[in-house]
Amino acid sequence: MAIHVDDTLFTGPEEAITATKAQMCQRFKMKDLGEVEYALGMQFERSEDLGTTKIHQGQYIRTKLEELGLADCRPVSTPGDGLIQSHEEGDVQMEDPEEYRKSIGSLMYASYCTRPDITAVVNRLAQFFNNLAERYMVAAKRVWRYLKGTADLGIVFRSGDQNDQEKGIHLLGYSDADYAADKKDRRSVGAHVFKLANGPIFWQSRRQRTIATSTLEAEYMALASATREAFWIRSLLKELDMVDLIGSSSTVTIMGDNQGSIATAKNPEPRAKHIDIQHHYVREKVADGVISISYCPTTDMVADILTKPLPRVAHEKLRKDMGMA
Repeated sequence: MAIHVDDTLFTGPEEAITATKAQMCQRFKMKDLGEVEYALGMQFERSEDLGTTKIHQGQYIRTKLEELGLADCRPVSTPGDGLIQSHEEGDVQMEDPEEYRKSIGSLMYASYCTRPDITAVVNRLAQFFNNLAERYMVAAKRVWRYLKGTADLGIVFRSGDQNDQEKGIHLLGYSDADYAADKKDRRSVGAHVFKLANGPIFWQSRRQRTIATSTLEAEYMALASATREAFWIRSLLKELDMVDLIGSSSTVTIMGDNQGSIATAKNPEPRAKHIDIQHHYVREKVADGVISISYCPTTDMVADILTKPLPRVAHEKLRKDMGMA
């Protein structure tokens, strides 16, 4: 059972669900709504024939567009057209800061639930609640214009991959970083995403707390963050008796596109001694067999969509590779 305030979702064998709901209804005043179709702003669509479950927020997005007066806006193909930089001289202050905060709050909920494709831009815009320049509002409206054209885009979980069923079902992670992204403070952005049943189940994009002095260091710190998340997800799946979804030997595979950071994780090198000891947690987990790290080309790095705005072709490719349709 997954409970949120007064909403409860059940998953499991049909007989067990029926029996549990009957027991709950005897004890509490409840209403059985049947198979889930809508919950917490998310819509659920299942196809027995295709073996898929799709989760999207089409209705939520359309409702918010109406509330913000953007229902008639012109759609665009990407959520951002370049990295949004910090406050600059000559910035014009926006007229209604409260409208901006409301807009970003709604965008953040969408990005947390079913829209990892807007996470990089939305997280960046959420950093500018104090210096509210008008160009930030323009950038926020662009995200809504993108959502209007892709309102029914969502996460699709599949029972297996036609080309490689085992790879499709098992837990798989991707880790990436955008080195020195902010021109003002030179902090890098680290990101990771984990897929299960061909769809993303967890994703994160955030500025790194430590200033990286090289691309290798930024990528390695992002890998350390992904490793901590992999350990938690792995423990959860074991607790739920779903160890078969982790992969061979209960080892989680994390993909990276930086050969230097992968080498540092597998074979400690003297040139990496300056990296904070907290980030060498990844070495311990590699040695313990908790995770394994593999290389994938940047063009196939799914987590790249979480680090920065991308051109339309790259954005659409990685969005599809992530498991959105």
